[in-house]
Amino acid sequence: MIGFIRGVTARIGAAQKAARAAAEQGGEAGGKGAGGRSGALVLADRTTVVEARLAAQYPKLNKARPTKFKGTGY
Repeated sequence: MIGFIRGVTARIGAAQKAARAAAEQGGEAGGKGAGGRSGALVLADRTTVVEARLAAQYPKLNKARPTKFKGTGY
């Protein structure tokens, strides 16, 4: 199990390193990515839309209590 965790951690680290390098390379090109478009304003709050669709799809859905983790697991 520890080997699996280490493997996943190594892959995530490599992906983050590659993404960071690509972002730095894109920053040198005037802040635009490979497609020529800027990614500066890509986040939007769609909470109300998602909540409305959820309520329409599952009208009898109840709130569940949050899961509490103690942090004792690896």
